[in-house]
Amino acid sequence: MIIHAKKSILLFRTIACLAVMFFAFDPALHAQEDTLLKRFDAIKPDSAKAAAILKEGYATRGNAPKTAFILANAAIDISSAIQFLPGLIDGLNLIGIIKNDIGEYDLAIENHMKALEFSESIKDNFRISASLNYIGNVYQSQNNPGEAIQFYQKSLGYAEKSAKDNQILNNLYKLGLIYESLDSLQLAYKFYKRSLLIEEQTRNKEGMFYSLIGIGSVSTKRG
Repeated sequence: MIIHAKKSILLFRTIACLAVMFFAFDPALHAQEDTLLKRFDAIKPDSAKAAAILKEGYATRGNAPKTAFILANAAIDISSAIQFLPGLIDGLNLIGIIKNDIGEYDLAIENHMKALEFSESIKDNFRISASLNYIGNVYQSQNNPGEAIQFYQKSLGYAEKSAKDNQILNNLYKLGLIYESLDSLQLAYKFYKRSLLIEEQTRNKEGMFYSLIGIGSVSTKRG
């Protein structure tokens, strides 16, 4: 435990220094960050502020990746200062997602791996699963289905430990899609069927719809 604590503090300091260096050399980003973060000033404590900033960052990363990137770095800075690991993990993963979206795959992997290391240090099964899933996404973006499958499988195992249906389904769908693309139709059917059973239990009609589309697609290919 002491070793983990010392390692975490060292990593916190390293990441905080990198954040400071990043913003120190770009006055325009400093100004944009100040404008973006003003509406979060009233939120207390700082852990809640970091969580709110990250929620906004995840919501905007598709349409406004630069804004999301600034928000992610701000949340990492706040989380590092107060040693708030969940905020740091989610911030690193958000940066990894953005880097993956713009094709900077090495940086995406690097950030997700850091997030994974922190998640493992606090034994947060949900965040371990999320980090592994994001790494799988990067390999899938690089058209490397073999590596993607390995990370999705690992992610699924931790998702099951965390008992979070949304994360379990996330992995089941992705594994179904990959195996279908590889014409491993029996495996694809298995994952789609598992997702359908969960969706039926939770009575999620939209989820059932997508699971049935996958099953129908595989069944058609199998004749």
